[in-house]
Amino acid sequence: MFKGLQEVAWDLADLNLPFFLLAGEPARELPGFVSNYRVVAVVSDFSPLRLVRDWKTAVAERIAVCLEEVDAHNVVPCWLASPKAEYGAYTLRPKLKRLLPEFLEDFPPLSRHPVEWAGERPEIPWRHLTATLAVDTAVPEVTWLTPGERRARAALDHFLEQKLPFYGERRNDPTEDGQSDLSPYLYFGHLAAALTALGKVWELQGVEPQQFLQVYLEKHPYLEAFVASPTCALLRVKVDKYIVVTRFQEVREIQIPV
Repeated sequence: MFKGLQEVAWDLADLNLPFFLLAGEPARELPGFVSNYRVVAVVSDFSPLRLVRDWKTAVAERIAVCLEEVDAHNVVPCWLASPKAEYGAYTLRPKLKRLLPEFLEDFPPLSRHPVEWAGERPEIPWRHLTATLAVDTAVPEVTWLTPGERRARAALDHFLEQKLPFYGERRNDPTEDGQSDLSPYLYFGHLAAALTALGKVWELQGVEPQQFLQVYLEKHPYLEAFVASPTCALLRVKVDKYIVVTRFQEVREIQIPV
């Protein structure tokens, strides 16, 4: 995560945006930062975890400015998707579908800030940060991937060009290199791809549903109750092209051969 944040700091510097990294308890570190730099508003990402909610409550009680929360993880903000706990995807799906036209938008362009930062820019001791963490150092750092947004985008390109056509057949086969290898990049925020698939879709009719359902359940037997739901439909999808956004200024279009 630190190496990914270091790359973020470099990219923000090119856009004339300073990057600060605070180590410690949020309720102890953030109020002083807000006061020292005369911050007029604090914006936080949404998280349903109790620990993170407690952090935000404690910070909000100690600052004199507003604390706004945005849901950057989901297309439809979680608090608008449903006002209650859902029993299953089949009850949540119609609510999300109704809200998608309002929230399914392209990423806005990120421009260089026109005003120079007048304050100080404390040097971040990237090399020494890991020593301040209470982690088990007996567990070595992984070596099969390199962190950072640029390497994450390269991994996404490799997946789309080399693995996507066979992903459905190979992803669960341990003898094949069929995994996307994107999960660490997505989990730690090094990659946030928006993918739009354009093509045609139609519902299976006649004897086709039973034929395809048998094949589907052979691969995913745990979804038997899901497909038995009256709101579940079997659809055939013919994708003509994918539009992939891997960062604000980069859009790729991938045509699917006929």
